[in-house]
Amino acid sequence: DSYQDALTIQPFARYILNSLFVAVVAILSQLLTASMGAYAFARLRFPGRDRLFLLYLATMLIPGQVTVIPLFVLVSRMGWVDSYMGLIVPGMFSVFITFMLRQFFLSIPMELEDAAKIDGASYVRTYATIVLPLSKPALATASIFIFIGSWGSFLWPLLIIRTRELRTVPLGLAAFQLQQGPTDI
Repeated sequence: DSYQDALTIQPFARYILNSLFVAVVAILSQLLTASMGAYAFARLRFPGRDRLFLLYLATMLIPGQVTVIPLFVLVSRMGWVDSYMGLIVPGMFSVFITFMLRQFFLSIPMELEDAAKIDGASYVRTYATIVLPLSKPALATASIFIFIGSWGSFLWPLLIIRTRELRTVPLGLAAFQLQQGPTDI
């Protein structure tokens, strides 16, 4: 009876669908952006590549709480408050996932890419047909990390979401707990 009461008080099915949608889009977008960045940092030769990568890694030292207010101001000026765009776009990039994929890409033998280059493959084709298929274990691991982070995210959705229809599971649980008060055990 308690579960039935909970499902009638709050639309948890909608919250689960919202969380699932946000998590799937976060996985796809982060895998795309992080894998492209990781490939560039691992395989492309350009001046200042290593320094730029160190600078990129240094952004991991900045606590997320420091960036919340500027990010919220930016998202609100773009009119993305209380929208899926506001939930998803700020989380499309991950330094950690880029670093993890770069390290995996460095372990792929360069001879495979050299052979593709001799056959006339461009960087994009090499990335898409050689590096990504060989990286399925790393991409699967990254997907798990991204899913867990996206599914359990509480602070950012709390700041961005105003309406009940866009709530994710953590926000729905918090709203349910506030609405019901202490439970009988």
